Amino acid sequence: HSWRQASLLLEIKCWNWRLITFSFQVARSSPSLWRSHECLGIPPRMAADLIIRSRNNLLQLSVRENVSVYGSASEEALSPWLDDRVSTRVREIDYHFVPYRQNGMRALLAQNMPSLRVLTLSVFCKYSKYFTIPGQEFGTPSLGQLESLRCFGWFPVWNSPGPLFVGSLTYLHLGSSRGPKATDPSLPSIDLFFTFLSSLPNLERLDLFNLFPLDSSSAASQHSTTRFPSPFKLLHVLADD
Repeated sequence: HSWRQASLLLEIKCWNWRLITFSFQVARSSPSLWRSHECLGIPPRMAADLIIRSRNNLLQLSVRENVSVYGSASEEALSPWLDDRVSTRVREIDYHFVPYRQNGMRALLAQNMPSLRVLTLSVFCKYSKYFTIPGQEFGTPSLGQLESLRCFGWFPVWNSPGPLFVGSLTYLHLGSSRGPKATDPSLPSIDLFFTFLSSLPNLERLDLFNLFPLDSSSAASQHSTTRFPSPFKLLHVLADD
């Protein structure tokens, strides 16, 4: 019986190997399977091959910076993805960055990305507080076709939000795992917040998580300014407590 068992095991292993080989061949010949990439999780020498396999598909890029590994060196680690042949095909970016070290993020956003529609920028999860980040910290990206922007763990300077908050946005998420106190001077007044929203004429949905504008001092001015853009459809407000 031992030789029969050995023969059966060999046949099973050969079948499994053929199945694995076939699956790999199918994957290599299916560009749509190579659209999504964890950029800093791929050795730079492998990145070019993966990009080629995606052919002309639009790309989804995810970047998870680690303060102890990358820090300000993330720009160098991202170099395979900073090629114009890649950036023109990027549709979505999900970037978790280390505050005060936005080199990698600036380098990526500085690329020519006419296909970019969805952008998520989150502060590295080690930090539980929120940050106020001036617009110039993001460089001068050209994001004229951006439709969706999610900001987590940081807020803009409200009277000068910067180049990410473009008029083409239809969805905006602003939130933090730990929101500012009600007396925090970095919170916008209702008047200032709606002035900020007035620069987003195509906004349809707004999500606020642990972020609440301060009451305006004048009730009259409040009524005159609290107007959402005309296409607006949904306001979603969440709080931890």
